[in-house]
Amino acid sequence: REQAKDEQRERESRVIGLKEDEITSIEVITPSDRVVLERAEGGAWRVTRPVTAEADDGAVRRVLAQLTTMSVIRTIEGIEDLAQVGLAAPNVRVIARHAQGETTVEFGDANLAGSGVYVKRDDQKIFLTSASAKSTFDVTLDDVRRKEFLDFDPQAVTRVTITTAGRTLGLEQRPDGWVFGNPPRPADPDTVSSLLSRLRALRAMAFFDTPEQRAMVRIDPLPRTVVELLAHDRPVRVAFYDARGGGPGALYARTGDEKLYRVNENLLREMPLDA
Repeated sequence: REQAKDEQRERESRVIGLKEDEITSIEVITPSDRVVLERAEGGAWRVTRPVTAEADDGAVRRVLAQLTTMSVIRTIEGIEDLAQVGLAAPNVRVIARHAQGETTVEFGDANLAGSGVYVKRDDQKIFLTSASAKSTFDVTLDDVRRKEFLDFDPQAVTRVTITTAGRTLGLEQRPDGWVFGNPPRPADPDTVSSLLSRLRALRAMAFFDTPEQRAMVRIDPLPRTVVELLAHDRPVRVAFYDARGGGPGALYARTGDEKLYRVNENLLREMPLDA
């Protein structure tokens, strides 16, 4: 009985009584975006709307943790006009889907003291919850999708070809280590490992998913640098382009499937790209 009472008090102290592993899908609706995240087989999360893409694990964990631990500061009663607390047309709405159906919470304005925000549940009950809760869900598509866009195992790479400034450098993994050039000369394994690690960790700052979005980006017709890998006999290619006319932050990456990303302009300066 005491355990049942404790569990009841715990449920009542949360805005929603769900556990993280019970949630199979999360839909976040804001004025700028409508994003759907779904749990796939094996527990990995994917973005399924407005595009299909891998989700960022850290971003999903933050959303899940906030959703399942969102505490009730106090219950608000006697609200006749929802517009008074920003809930007549809530600008952040979260739908959590689970085996029993779905649970919806809507976020309104902050209270006058700024110590919390008003939130409404499916059963029309209104609570005051922590001020940070709403900001966690005010996310865009770029916030929740996986930023690393090159998928390969650095340990499985057997060949690297780098083309930059009209010169081509080839590296090959042999039983006695990495070599380059003709005749073959030993390459520094730590430097090659650093290059592969940096490529694997490349993060997109912006995504251009559709042909229309890509057409709006003006890049030089020829890439500044092209890196090609062979990993598990699978080719991996990324080409780096300057924006036409230059400008700060103007570096773009295009992969072998023609997807386009904006990346940090300092990336190429930090990468070992020559003999």
